[in-house]
Amino acid sequence: MLRPVEAIRENGFFSHPELPCWDEGVDTSVIHQWFDENNLTLHLVMMDGDADQVFVDSWYEDGLDDCSPWTPTPPNEDAILLTIYDTEDGPCAWFGIPKEAIQA
Repeated sequence: MLRPVEAIRENGFFSHPELPCWDEGVDTSVIHQWFDENNLTLHLVMMDGDADQVFVDSWYEDGLDDCSPWTPTPPNEDAILLTIYDTEDGPCAWFGIPKEAIQA
């Protein structure tokens, strides 16, 4: 069972040590298979819409590269932070929600 770890962030970014390092071209079925094998459901949180609007505006207008001021909001208390990374649409966080927590 995948366990939460302390999120030591570098420039605001983070990856859980047990999360595979997939490249951009990975087939999404591989990602879905990993989540299934770990009995997790994926939940995405985009910084735009979750972080303080002043910071979001600065991120885009000032070309920031450190999203440390943003603490992604977990979907529930059982969610495990898996990664915070940058996308073309701004920083994104992945949470894994144990399937048994959803069914409870």
